[in-house]
Amino acid sequence: MFPHRVFRGWKLIETQTLAKVFAAGGYATGATLNNKQLVAERNFGQGFEFYSVFPDQKDERPAVEIAQFLEQHKDQKFFAWVHFINPHSPYERRKEAEHLLTPGYEGEYLEDSGARVQTYKPKRMREQDLRRIRELYNGEVLFADQRFKRVMDKVRELGLLDNTVIVLTADHGEAMVEHNVIGHHQLYEEVIRIPLVVRHPGAAGPMRIRSRVSNIDLLPSLASIAGLNYVSEATDGVNWLDGIPENRPLLTTQMTNKGKLSMAMLKGHYKTISWCTEKEGFREELFNLSDDPLELTDLIQSVDHAETVSDMFGHAFSAAGGDPCMIIADAIAGGSITDVDEETLEALRSLGYIQ
Repeated sequence: MFPHRVFRGWKLIETQTLAKVFAAGGYATGATLNNKQLVAERNFGQGFEFYSVFPDQKDERPAVEIAQFLEQHKDQKFFAWVHFINPHSPYERRKEAEHLLTPGYEGEYLEDSGARVQTYKPKRMREQDLRRIRELYNGEVLFADQRFKRVMDKVRELGLLDNTVIVLTADHGEAMVEHNVIGHHQLYEEVIRIPLVVRHPGAAGPMRIRSRVSNIDLLPSLASIAGLNYVSEATDGVNWLDGIPENRPLLTTQMTNKGKLSMAMLKGHYKTISWCTEKEGFREELFNLSDDPLELTDLIQSVDHAETVSDMFGHAFSAAGGDPCMIIADAIAGGSITDVDEETLEALRSLGYIQ
């Protein structure tokens, strides 16, 4: 389901999850993660027999633990989730990626980008500093690729490749000066159009799906692939095996920064963004992604698109279940963080999840 339906305050409500569905189907379930936002206090551990969270981007234990989990459960059905926070700010200098760095750089980003990249003002920065930040980020992408390769190598080593469905995805992308920002605090395509790669051992061959899909489709689709029956709650996701509706509305919400809430809605080749900010108040944008994939021309005031604007925001209200700003505000209401230690709070601040 869309996030605003299953979060109240800072926590995930008791709800149907992938881990619950697979556990009920007789699968061993385990998760090992290195993102402090996923601490057990937020209720992400629903359905997992084994669940651990490590504190920072340097921690190698998720890679070690997932290898151990695979070893322990190689002879039975399992559902595993391994989460590497990289690539994520702060972008750190990685020895594996020295070849990506421009020699002779002198500046404040020699070893890392700093944790607050989303507050930087690119128009006021030196070009060599912007280039360095991009290079550090590319190094983080390479570092993440190598971590994922370690997982895949373990799957191959254990002889599991031919009977395991593997999904590679993300929760957001990263802006690199598009729309004059760095980071992931806006809902433009550079942030919300993410990788989603599924490897099925029985597939006839590689193919690219042109229809828009979403992470909310993973539960119904993977459960169907595994032949698991479950009582479905009201769901926004679709089962890919049943076909993907071409023009279904897809919502993306920005909920972690209370001063800058927003919701994007994609339907067909049109996209709306509703901004609900403390400083700027409420504003809306409309883009035609077919003609304007970089989202440079806002059509919200165009007389020629008045009917489209009305239709799109009607679809957004319907898909969200009400006014987008009010829906998100209701979802995060009472979201004060009172049940975690100061170390966790500081880690969440450094990652930009709380202000």
